[in-house]
Amino acid sequence: MSITIKELSERSGVKVPTIRYYERQGLLPEPVRTVTGLRRYGTVDVARLRFVRFGRGLGMEIDGIRAVIEMVGDGNGEEIIAAADALGERAERMQALCVSLRRVSAAIIGGSIDEAEAFDRLIARERAEVVVPVDTPPAPNPDATEAPQGQSSQPMDMTVVQEEASTAVELAAEEPTAEAAPEGDAPETPLSKPKRKRTRAKL
Repeated sequence: MSITIKELSERSGVKVPTIRYYERQGLLPEPVRTVTGLRRYGTVDVARLRFVRFGRGLGMEIDGIRAVIEMVGDGNGEEIIAAADALGERAERMQALCVSLRRVSAAIIGGSIDEAEAFDRLIARERAEVVVPVDTPPAPNPDATEAPQGQSSQPMDMTVVQEEASTAVELAAEEPTAEAAPEGDAPETPLSKPKRKRTRAKL
């Protein structure tokens, strides 16, 4: 099949000036020209141009559309799968943004949030993806030694140690070193015999 640019425009729904622009951007190959210089297109050009229009309608950039066209033209299945995964991830993020926009719009209408908080809520999901969940168990430390069997691996409570030490000091201070005498009684002490002073008799 060989058609003119006008027929290509009618079959694809793309205007002639836009077709020429896509040719300059590399989305369409250089067309075959007649002796008189008229452009001639084939069936594959119609299909490709329809895809370009479809991609632009989805908001795809020119570079992204060109990359897909090249991958399909080269028959590179692995690259096409990778591109599909990337588009799927983007679609999930766009869907999440759509949900956030609906929630924020309701809050704005109700007057419960200001502009700054509205923007924070719109990117809340993106920020949540980089935060480590609270309930995630800590990774084991390979340098840590296992506690002996029967011995707790929990760190010692220094508050308990200090209280036990203080109690021991108080008990030691209260313990008598010798038996104390009853209150009011003086301790008995042995009486020493008075020494007799010897005097020499006068003659």
